[in-house]
Amino acid sequence: MDKLDIGKQTYSVGDFVYVTSKENESASHIINISRLWTDGKQVKQFYGTKFCKPTETQHASNKRFLDRVS
Repeated sequence: MDKLDIGKQTYSVGDFVYVTSKENESASHIINISRLWTDGKQVKQFYGTKFCKPTETQHASNKRFLDRVS
């Protein structure tokens, strides 16, 4: 399934969506949809990659993620 209609909105594989939790509306995530499906109970679902916000990452300021290649 490449497209899924939820209410008046149509979602497709490759779309970026902003997702919030019913329990904690302040916890929101950006997700890139890679799979859409409807299960046996007709519940619409998706799977995708979650992207972290800069405030959600931590590292030592004196460390590099990648070594410089010359």
